[in-house]
Amino acid sequence: MLLPLKQIITRLVLSMMLIGFLSVSHARTVEDPFVGYNRDVESFNAGVDSAILKPVTQSYVDVIPDPIRIAGKNFVNNLQEPVTILNALLQGKLEQSIQDTARFIFNSTLGLFGLIDIATPMGLVRHDEDFGQTFAVWGWQESAYLNLPLLGPSTVRDAIAKPFSLMMTNYGTAFTSVRILSLRESLMPLDPLIDAAPDRYTFVRDGFMQQRGYLIHDGQKTVTPSPLKDFDFSE
Repeated sequence: MLLPLKQIITRLVLSMMLIGFLSVSHARTVEDPFVGYNRDVESFNAGVDSAILKPVTQSYVDVIPDPIRIAGKNFVNNLQEPVTILNALLQGKLEQSIQDTARFIFNSTLGLFGLIDIATPMGLVRHDEDFGQTFAVWGWQESAYLNLPLLGPSTVRDAIAKPFSLMMTNYGTAFTSVRILSLRESLMPLDPLIDAAPDRYTFVRDGFMQQRGYLIHDGQKTVTPSPLKDFDFSE
């Protein structure tokens, strides 16, 4: 049975991305002194994802119309803007913090409490700043990889910083549920790429570490972005 042209092209693109990423990931050594523990947690998280999170997310995508899911994601992203604004200030990015504040105000008011993202078309793009990035800017740039149960890929630095972000975004169960579902939905296009990797653990670990480096250095060319750079594991 012949595959549709769209599927053929998709598989070719994924294969090319995988080959390119693997050639980069082997060129850089990741600090991973907890590899035994991390692999056990990876297996546990993958099991939970396969049994619960992925099926629930797929049902969410199948049942909830696109406009409602997009509105939910916009609402969640808007409530996380204060974390970005504060960390931009802590990192000395005054101009960016002003832009992020303007974005938050416009989306919270004219955007109906953030349900509609009117700031992006105005040129106020969404930034991603957290306390882990702030600690890196303050000097703690290199940190060992650490896989967290249920929370997924992290580093020792980011694990210590994460509670600060969680305290600022503790908006209740509904917020957390929409945030998790939106996050897992954004990862779905990458599932074939991850599943095709010879070693899922190494692939996700190296992709996460490159993504964090990309964010910490604000996308500077000195940091090679991976195919996973647009997925924020830290959310």
